[in-house]
Amino acid sequence: MKATEILIKEQIIIKENMRSMKNLIEEGNKINAIQYSEFIQFVRLYADKLHHAKEEDIYFAWMLKHRPQLQMGPIGVMLHEHNLGRNYMSLAEQALETMDTEALNLNILN
Repeated sequence: MKATEILIKEQIIIKENMRSMKNLIEEGNKINAIQYSEFIQFVRLYADKLHHAKEEDIYFAWMLKHRPQLQMGPIGVMLHEHNLGRNYMSLAEQALETMDTEALNLNILN
């Protein structure tokens, strides 16, 4: 299996989990602190530490070595999106401490 195929499969897993959580929120389901916490941990560990780390440290680095101009295009955009996601999860984690569901939902839906 190619590295890009692995990244695509990981991306599908991430999107499925994001979609499930968003559906719960949008359907008005009552979500408890454990569910929020587990979702945040999934994003932090699987999406960020595993998937994004591979993209940023290996894939993007290789691409930039061969095509530095991509920094101002798709790679720059993806890095920005990764940072936004980290920011949203930090804000969601802070909201979880006080169980501010409005802030939790807002940051998860972004």
